Amino acid sequence: MLNIQKLPAPAFLQEFIRYQKPKNWDDFTPEIKQQIKETILEKEQNINDDCVCVYCERIIDSDQSHIEHVKPKDKYPQSFKSFDNLSVSCNSPVTCGHKKGNLYDARFIHPVDDNPHRFMTYEISTGKIIPNNHSCEDRVHYTCKILNLNDNAELLNARKTVLMQLIDSGNSAIDWIDYFTEFNSLILFYKQEILQRI
Repeated sequence: MLNIQKLPAPAFLQEFIRYQKPKNWDDFTPEIKQQIKETILEKEQNINDDCVCVYCERIIDSDQSHIEHVKPKDKYPQSFKSFDNLSVSCNSPVTCGHKKGNLYDARFIHPVDDNPHRFMTYEISTGKIIPNNHSCEDRVHYTCKILNLNDNAELLNARKTVLMQLIDSGNSAIDWIDYFTEFNSLILFYKQEILQRI
């Protein structure tokens, strides 16, 4: 899961809210929604010139994604227009934002308000996301469960494949590791926990 460094709300969004006074998300025009999505992808979820999903960290583009209200707008209606609550998720029906839907409570590790890297790490043998320590177990398990980050075979195999390629490459990974785009937090884990020991 990405740790999002949120920028101030863009001027076009502030202006739209000021003059149009939207009462809910449906009041946002398709053009404004597209601008919001493209701004977030370009400025907040861009790694090595590729855009990635806020949750699974797979490569996405504007057509293969949707604006994600981290705190669901149906449960938290006051946050529907807060730029700090908006990210971009992939369109997978079995993981990430679509899987989460309206599931959300204080246990959820918020990619803006919380730094996911403080809570999550990886199990080397499986590529599964695991808690950094015992004190955050409940939050990590809850977040991974509602986003389906550990039980989707395709996603898990993709992470495990990247991890195994890195481990098998040993020191030679240093030459090309920074060109990886997907699974940025997994790459950081590898650099900090494994590459340092080689």
